[in-house]
Amino acid sequence: MGHVFSNFHGLIERLIVSKCPSCGRVVKYSGTLCPECLFEYKKERAKICGVCRLPAWECICQNENLLSPKEPSLNLRSLVFYDYENKIFMNLLYRLKRDTDRGAEKFFARELAAGISKIILEKSESCRDWRITYPPRTKNSKRKYGFDQSEGLARRISKYTGVGFEKDVFVHKGKALQKTLSGKDRAKNAKSSYALSENADVKGKKYFIVDDVVTTGSTVGSCRMLLLKAGAAEALPVSVSKVCRTAKSDEKALRSLPQNAWFADKKAEKGKKKKKN
Repeated sequence: MGHVFSNFHGLIERLIVSKCPSCGRVVKYSGTLCPECLFEYKKERAKICGVCRLPAWECICQNENLLSPKEPSLNLRSLVFYDYENKIFMNLLYRLKRDTDRGAEKFFARELAAGISKIILEKSESCRDWRITYPPRTKNSKRKYGFDQSEGLARRISKYTGVGFEKDVFVHKGKALQKTLSGKDRAKNAKSSYALSENADVKGKKYFIVDDVVTTGSTVGSCRMLLLKAGAAEALPVSVSKVCRTAKSDEKALRSLPQNAWFADKKAEKGKKKKKN
């Protein structure tokens, strides 16, 4: 009997062991990174924009597809610049989008909660003055994966900060996935795909719009404009990651990059490989 109990107890311990959401190493608390992955993540956060020379959270440079007098600045704040070559970041992002174990969600939610709290303090305001919402995933995607990662992030950030969470602010009417479209097509698709829900009461309120990855800014930009046109006092998008504004094809911008700009080194490496070949 004691042997059976011991085996059962061991099974329970294995089931509740917390693991690093990036590499799977055992960690003390759920939703935390191991020292090695945390070090690499901090390096990602330190990388700077090639235009404004600021890290991702301070950089508010806007994607070329949204640079228009008709489109006000997004003032988007992101934790890191999107880097598909960084395995640790991509593992975290994959688990955020696909894994039912919400360790990556907890980690990113804490990071975003710290940034949002700082914004509120800098404005000398209270968490009660703001709301948190998100652009919903398509019904097909939510059915396929069983959850909406942006909703999960928004809920946890609300829990960590005390900022009120509002779920049914936007409705998704479109069928085309943003990731399958070009930059200009994304902007058109986002404007036609999102709308305010009939019961949304946003007038006079201030919102943080939470998303996971911002590529062109079309989705959060469309949602932001919907809020402002409906009378919201303010709408600030925040995300886990965003694509840096400077296009790799922009030779003038690339030539003027500082040495520590994260994609300047990659361009130099590609140039060396071409010469060798």
